[in-house]
Amino acid sequence: MDLSVKTLKLAHKASSNHRALLNQSELCGCFYCEATFSPEEIREYTDRGQTALCPRCSIDSVIPAAAGYALTAQFLSAMEKYWFAAA
Repeated sequence: MDLSVKTLKLAHKASSNHRALLNQSELCGCFYCEATFSPEEIREYTDRGQTALCPRCSIDSVIPAAAGYALTAQFLSAMEKYWFAAA
């Protein structure tokens, strides 16, 4: 899997306004806490109900599988390092 900065930036776009993609997914991943879970576990949303909050950590860093990214530990870790570790 390509984990270039370009890929990490493109993947980040899938973490908001993604309600339609959530409805098409069987799995989601959070790149803050690095958990994976079913979209059925999501209980909270922001952005007028369009952006999921992680059911484990309540951060809006959820990527649905239907966005086309393999939600592996390696991918979620690379996303966490790029978007949060430098903060």
